[in-house]
Amino acid sequence: MKQFIFLVTLLMPTAIFVSGQSTEEKSVRKTLDELAVAMKNKDVVKLDRIYANDYTFVSPSSGIMSNKSERIAAVKSGKPLEYLTYEDKKVRIYGNTAVVTSTVKSKYAGQDNAQSKVTLTMVKNNGRWQMVAGHATAITANQAEANEEQTLIQIEQELVDALVKGDVSANEKYLADAYIFTAPDGAIMNKGQGIADLKSGDLKFESSKLDDMKVQFYGSTAVVTYRTTDAGNYKGNDLSGQYRWTDVFVKQGGRWQIVAGHGTRIAQAK
Repeated sequence: MKQFIFLVTLLMPTAIFVSGQSTEEKSVRKTLDELAVAMKNKDVVKLDRIYANDYTFVSPSSGIMSNKSERIAAVKSGKPLEYLTYEDKKVRIYGNTAVVTSTVKSKYAGQDNAQSKVTLTMVKNNGRWQMVAGHATAITANQAEANEEQTLIQIEQELVDALVKGDVSANEKYLADAYIFTAPDGAIMNKGQGIADLKSGDLKFESSKLDDMKVQFYGSTAVVTYRTTDAGNYKGNDLSGQYRWTDVFVKQGGRWQIVAGHGTRIAQAK
């Protein structure tokens, strides 16, 4: 993540901030969280409440469609789930109907990690949201990594856009609380210091352009390197020029956050 002296800057432009969520959207998201727990615990009573009587589900592996009773029976008799999460959830509300797209990550006992893309349709009945349809498509490990790469690229772009606007919300969202940054002059800073400089207006940028970006994955850790061309200043001192950056991301609780960043000014040819 690009930063300068006393700067901590900060995908997902596609994400909806919790503070901007409607009451109905929060309720839909809560229902999805309850569904994930019910699936893991084989809680057929909870599944019976969440699934509408006319619920249908299209399997990610076979494309076979099952009804409510068949789906619950499959969950009950299937292998134990070590984990199941709905990530990158996008919720759209249309009156009493909600459409959700998400990435499902799961692992069954004795099997490899699996990912699928899902589209879920929910309807509000008697004051509570119930699922009426689910359709899942399995994605390969290569596809999953490509999707994650795009997510990190989007995050980096969001951070740069926020820097130019003087907006600290991206920093607050994507920087881990224990974040450590090594500035181009060798100074070591934490999350709060950079946010304070951006809020005060001491750090200002007219423009910043990203290029030459590379993303490498190591399980739940990712290393992102890139170059920026910048025009800006810190307390009147010109910071314009080109810089090389390295950000270390860790994925926890289904979302990526930066735990360390490092910047170096690129020497200009004489």
